[in-house]
Amino acid sequence: MGNDTSCSESKRKLSIWRWFLIGLALLVGLWGIKLLLPSGKDIVFSSKGFLFNRIYVIDADGSNQTRLTGWWFDAYSPSWSPDGTQIITVAQPSPFSELDIYTMRADGSGKTRLTYNDVSEGSPTWSPDGTRIAFAANPGDCICQDIFTVNADGANLVHLTHNKVGDGLEINLGYDMYPIWSPDGMRIAFVRDWYYDEPKIYLVNADGTNLICLTHHEKGDYSPAWSPDGTQITFVSEQDGNSEIYTMNIDGINQARLTINNTADSSPAWSPDGTRIAFVSERDGNREIYVMSVDGASQMRLTHNEAVDSYPVWSSDGTQIAFVSERDSHRNLYTIRVDGSHLTRLTRKKTVEEPVWRP
Repeated sequence: MGNDTSCSESKRKLSIWRWFLIGLALLVGLWGIKLLLPSGKDIVFSSKGFLFNRIYVIDADGSNQTRLTGWWFDAYSPSWSPDGTQIITVAQPSPFSELDIYTMRADGSGKTRLTYNDVSEGSPTWSPDGTRIAFAANPGDCICQDIFTVNADGANLVHLTHNKVGDGLEINLGYDMYPIWSPDGMRIAFVRDWYYDEPKIYLVNADGTNLICLTHHEKGDYSPAWSPDGTQITFVSEQDGNSEIYTMNIDGINQARLTINNTADSSPAWSPDGTRIAFVSERDGNREIYVMSVDGASQMRLTHNEAVDSYPVWSSDGTQIAFVSERDSHRNLYTIRVDGSHLTRLTRKKTVEEPVWRP
């Protein structure tokens, strides 16, 4: 009997320890998952403080604003990774250094420098699968700018476009800028601004092959943006005398003008479902936020204020648009629903730029 009682007690203790270890393992696992999951912040943006430009994240309701950068002198062009766990930015680590590309976690930890060059990089953008980053940079041997890609860990730098001609230090032959990945990750659209010509929209394969010019207008073309299904590209063109928004197929044909007025329209941004386009227009006397169907129909003004509104970006569910407004005499971040209701001010700063909503 004594032995039976002792055995039962041992089994009971073993069972307690087993459940304790299982619970501990679950807690450790959940903690690890929490580190990998998004932090809850919805919008990343840059803002200039007293001296330097910083990167911040904030919830969509304006709460929990958090500064992510501090030891860098300046940081610009933040962008979310496709899975929403990381942020890419260009930053200046010292007052005499150039801008290099860095990644960090959504809470600002784990800052990793990807590029180490004597020239500044800019316009970093993630590939759709999150494995590669495209950016613009001076190649170092000419006064020009090309498109590069690099792995998300900084390895395998690839020089995609080449504007240098000749063996000497050529002056301003061309500037490639604002690379944008196609949704399938196979191509990159960008703007090429030649010294002797107006800016044009170009397309290149992600491996650097098959470089083609998509637009051939006497006036400038810029601000390319892919449709979510990858079949169309919107862009801004001055071919008709002022900035208007157009769409075209990815081979450059079937170019269609979407906006028709005597003032500037700019900053086209596709909705996540590909049915609408947000943009900025000056048709009512100052820059306001509008939305329209992808064929240019049903153009609707969302904001109504005498100050400048700019930088429209869609929420991932397509129900809201974040934008920057100067209506309080400073440049602050706001959100509005796509029907024009529920205008909400999120920040109280002097200068907010480059908002990007988490995917």
